[in-house]
Amino acid sequence: MDHGIGTYFLDKNLSVPRPFHSGRETVYSNGSLLLRNVTKKDAGFYTLLILNRHVFIVSTATMYLHVHTIFWTCGCHVTSAQPTIESVPPCITEGGSVLLLVHNPPENIKALAWFKWMTASKKLEVARYIPGRKATVWGPAYSGRETLHSDGSLLLHGVTQKDPGLYTLAILRTDLRSEEAQIQLQVHTSHSQFCNPFTSSQLRIQPVPRYAAEGEGVVLQVHNLSENLKAFSWHKSKYRNPLQSVTQHFVHISDSTVTGGTSVIFTCISPDTDVSIRSIFNNKSMPHLGRMTLSPTKCGLRIDPVRREDAGEYKCEVSNQVSMKTSLPVSWPR
Repeated sequence: MDHGIGTYFLDKNLSVPRPFHSGRETVYSNGSLLLRNVTKKDAGFYTLLILNRHVFIVSTATMYLHVHTIFWTCGCHVTSAQPTIESVPPCITEGGSVLLLVHNPPENIKALAWFKWMTASKKLEVARYIPGRKATVWGPAYSGRETLHSDGSLLLHGVTQKDPGLYTLAILRTDLRSEEAQIQLQVHTSHSQFCNPFTSSQLRIQPVPRYAAEGEGVVLQVHNLSENLKAFSWHKSKYRNPLQSVTQHFVHISDSTVTGGTSVIFTCISPDTDVSIRSIFNNKSMPHLGRMTLSPTKCGLRIDPVRREDAGEYKCEVSNQVSMKTSLPVSWPR
């Protein structure tokens, strides 16, 4: 409760701020939370607690909010539907089975992996599936009661009180972009009065817009808010997604003919987010010339028009506070 943002009492139509309220949050009667002027410090896990008329917690939902400096995906914004996870049935009792059903998976999946909690540690990996090889590799968190389907859905058999918590699905696409989706799994006792699998709907949180950018606003929109509730409460977890070593990346070159000459675009393709990118030309940092345009995150470099002196070897360097990697060189002209 020390990390509470705000509690909304429906019977009094009253919103009460909590210690983690910064003055930029608004809690609405439909359960949604508005964050204004988001910063990097706002990234992290957000949990919604639903309280019944007896002030008991009857359901929870958790999501991880990513905050990016600026959105630029080297020439195009990501507009595809976000992968989501549905619990089937939405309410689970001990000893039963539950399917974590994946919706809107990308078509170009290179690999996918399920983690108990989050993707920060290899020890938390339940299973990994590689569609190209139709191979499943079980991880350290595999209990022997899970079944991983080819569509990415995860089936848990004979659930126990050790199974509740956050589950994360990480998807790596063939273009080396990555996607993540999370779901909060709750397990009730067999005699629980709060669990009716036939009438329950899964509580779900969706960020709008899908990607939060620094300085802008984002609404954590709530779906399937239960009826006959007394209040709900938003909390910010003190745990943040720790940095991991950056993934190997590569440079892609595309040419285009424009009026009066030819332009060339060098794109540094990395599946990682929240990293710094530096362009390297003939083993030196790229000079700043009027003919050169960098994307805001420096993942894309356009030279227009291109000249003879631009011929040479191009690389890009990707780094965060943990590690740094340099791509293999590419040459232009090819």
